Amino acid sequence: MDARYSVTVDPACGLVLIRLAGFFHPADVADLRARCADEYRKLGTTLGRHVTLIDIAQADIQARDGLDQFAALLADSSLHGRRIAFVVPRSLARSQVRRLAATRNAAFFDDAHVAEFWLFDTPTSHAA
Repeated sequence: MDARYSVTVDPACGLVLIRLAGFFHPADVADLRARCADEYRKLGTTLGRHVTLIDIAQADIQARDGLDQFAALLADSSLHGRRIAFVVPRSLARSQVRRLAATRNAAFFDDAHVAEFWLFDTPTSHAA
């Protein structure tokens, strides 16, 4: 299946939603990266305080060259926010993504609603 993606931002709540499907060649990831840069600018003052949900439930297992491009995208500090959640089926794809996101405040989910709840959940501290 050819690569398909969407990138949407909601500046009001500081959410970036990225949906990926199919197989990504390096050129596809380069296009995605450019689209992300354009969309992230819409966050305005919430950039850096935003959260990101990446839904790759419909993505295929990726080749090494595509994974290298995804790793560079995830490492781009200009796109970093507070948290990143991945919706990914339990499979080789999940282990591929775990390696890519090892240095980020990331979590992995089977369900997008649970992932979004985690993104916005702020643990309360209880003073003794």
